[in-house]
Amino acid sequence: METIISTAITAAVTLAICLISNRAQAKATEALILHRLAEIERKQDKHNNLIERMTVVEIKEGETRKDVDVLFGRIREIEQK
Repeated sequence: METIISTAITAAVTLAICLISNRAQAKATEALILHRLAEIERKQDKHNNLIERMTVVEIKEGETRKDVDVLFGRIREIEQK
């Protein structure tokens, strides 16, 4: 009878320790995942900001190219006269 009681107590204590350990491990894993997700979001925000800035640069570059073409056309007209 003592063996059964001590085995049941040992099993209950072992189960409690496993549950506590698993919960702590799950919280640590969740914290790590949330940290990594935040880092990925930060990097994505930087990338998106770069894309937006490059779009503006490309638009301005196109406008500048048109202006340069107009100026070269005027220079050719002046040289031909």
